[in-house]
Amino acid sequence: MPASRALKRLTAEAYISLATFRRNGTAVETPVWFAILGGRLYVVTDGTSAKVKRIRATKRVRLPPPP
Repeated sequence: MPASRALKRLTAEAYISLATFRRNGTAVETPVWFAILGGRLYVVTDGTSAKVKRIRATKRVRLPPPP
């Protein structure tokens, strides 16, 4: 599915499940609020949160396909 179509399908959702990854490769899914602005998906969270620490450590995230 093209990214623009996927973003349009997400506009009806309030949360998405953001998966970040531990150094050992285990996924940790966290529901997060998000916004779509200018064709990009943004997630805002505290910079000291565990999910931000995992992103900084592994540079990996995963989003589920839109409903």
